[in-house]
Amino acid sequence: EKRKYVMDGINSLREGKVALIILAGGQSTRMGTDIVKGTIDIGLPSGEDALENDAQGKSIFQLFCDRLLRLKELVGGELHIPVMVMTSPLNHTATVEYIFVIPFGLLHVTFQAHHFFGLSEEDVIFFTQGVFPCLDQQGRIIMRSRTNDPPPLLSSLIAVNPNGSGGVFEALLNQRNQVDGVPLCQWLQNRHVEFLHMIGIDDAACAVETPPRVIRS
Repeated sequence: EKRKYVMDGINSLREGKVALIILAGGQSTRMGTDIVKGTIDIGLPSGEDALENDAQGKSIFQLFCDRLLRLKELVGGELHIPVMVMTSPLNHTATVEYIFVIPFGLLHVTFQAHHFFGLSEEDVIFFTQGVFPCLDQQGRIIMRSRTNDPPPLLSSLIAVNPNGSGGVFEALLNQRNQVDGVPLCQWLQNRHVEFLHMIGIDDAACAVETPPRVIRS
């Protein structure tokens, strides 16, 4: 039975029916930093080897892309798997044009500069989730500091946070997120995508789109 699931997953990948969604709209407050989580080098041995060769370590985003490229090699064929990165208005720009954290300082690089880590540019999509106002323990709305400039798309002085991983469903349907002039959900249908594999940016050890893990959308 497991073999059947594996073959069903491989066939779905070959037929272009699978898309990957990376949930990356959250902040890094629990890590004690304001750097976008997906851009952090978590210090894996592969990253250490890169640093010995005067190259930057691997971010979580790159780890996911590397695994997807390896999966393409194993499955075979000319695969075009949409990679959809969900950001929030608080970290969208910093995600698209992000900073690698390396011991020797901060190196500014972009997805474009790295040629989308080997993926096809047409297959990589960035979209934003919604936000909720921040409340204190008494249920009162928290205001932003007037001394800080609001981030892009946030002109209000009300403090806000991303609306959680569940916000992906609203984001897929919202007209603000479009590709080729259509909402993301319609774009996926136009590409005949039937399955979505959603992973949180915190899950750096995730086996990206391993065939049995494909989840029906």
